[in-house]
Amino acid sequence: MRHVNIHQTRHTYARIIFEDSGDLIETQSALDHESQATTRAYVHTVAVKKDKHSNRIARRIGQRRIKSSNDS
Repeated sequence: MRHVNIHQTRHTYARIIFEDSGDLIETQSALDHESQATTRAYVHTVAVKKDKHSNRIARRIGQRRIKSSNDS
């Protein structure tokens, strides 16, 4: 089992809250962040990882890349 630090635990907590609620303000409040920019950094990490894993799955089943909401 690998070592998990408090920072990784907070990121996991933020991910669970945001994925469950989809609400940036609720996630900000739960993490006790003063700035939404800080919370957005946590949420952005979640979105990037989702895109990465979605595309990995699509490649494995032979489909083309799934377009993310960040694509133009």
